[in-house]
Amino acid sequence: MSEPITEANGVAEATASSEQWYRKALMGLAREIARLEKMEARGDLAALRRIDPNHPTEPALFRIIGRAAPDELMAGPERIRRYAAIMKFMALKPDALRQGGLGKCLQDAGVSGQRLLALLNARGSTLIDVARRTARRLVQAPEVAALPYMELATLILLDGMPSYELATERIRLRIAAEYQRAAYETSTASED
Repeated sequence: MSEPITEANGVAEATASSEQWYRKALMGLAREIARLEKMEARGDLAALRRIDPNHPTEPALFRIIGRAAPDELMAGPERIRRYAAIMKFMALKPDALRQGGLGKCLQDAGVSGQRLLALLNARGSTLIDVARRTARRLVQAPEVAALPYMELATLILLDGMPSYELATERIRLRIAAEYQRAAYETSTASED
């Protein structure tokens, strides 16, 4: 599933010419986490919610990666830490994972423009923390029925990989555009 990797600053990178290996991996993770919910594997889900991404040793993490994207088990410790951070927030609402629509969901949940900017500008460990808090906010918002994982997960997974800088910037722009479109629709609907 992974493309050839090279080590740069301790981060495994895929070549820019690759098909979107990361989307396949992330969709596989979502499928496996949703499967845990259907199987009522509460212990594994709780372990994923408690996992420390800096020290990912939870067996459920490796089982899920092994089922969803087996090649990623060999991608290196930094990538495994990123998958741990991603699964930590995916496990918050495993029965409602959805691929897109993060910007609209943020607007629907009442997330301020300032918090949106914090998410869009965050990088590194700050991005992981802000993404986790954002996901928690969406899960707790009664106005939001789904947890749109793909944009948050992709930003975390590809953060700091120069060959994917354009892809992550496109995601950030799409989130901002969706948020503003939803804000406009809300304001025009309230004026009617």
